[in-house]
Amino acid sequence: MLISTGKRLAVFLAVALLAAVLVAAGCLSAESSRVIIVPENSYWSPAMSSVIGIGLSADYSGSGNVTYKWTADYGDFLLWTPEIVPCGSPCTGTDTVWWTYITEDSIPSVSDLPGEVRITVDAIDQGTGDTLAESSLILERDENGGYSISLDG
Repeated sequence: MLISTGKRLAVFLAVALLAAVLVAAGCLSAESSRVIIVPENSYWSPAMSSVIGIGLSADYSGSGNVTYKWTADYGDFLLWTPEIVPCGSPCTGTDTVWWTYITEDSIPSVSDLPGEVRITVDAIDQGTGDTLAESSLILERDENGGYSISLDG
């Protein structure tokens, strides 16, 4: 059965209009957004008295107003603005944090520290609360209790 040229044009226009509506609504993406974690320093140890942890910043490639949610499967985050303020894990709202496993109350022994720590950042739309992008990295512990960013993570 042959479809008339008018019907083909109508179907084409309907599909094109539907695609445009879906892209505008965010259901399809002409370009995907991403967030990457940019480290301030690649290694940290409590013996480094001038550094409070591993500094991490989020770099989001999308548009719109986002907030960041940082999580770690071990340790906590600090804000350094210029005061040092505990933020915990998860830590929400800021693009730059410092990861540490030292608290005001304790410094764990090296044998109690995990061999790896996964750190994740989510870029969250401030209006809808939807997660727009996510990234993670792995920290690896050395024999002295210091952590470095894994090149495999």
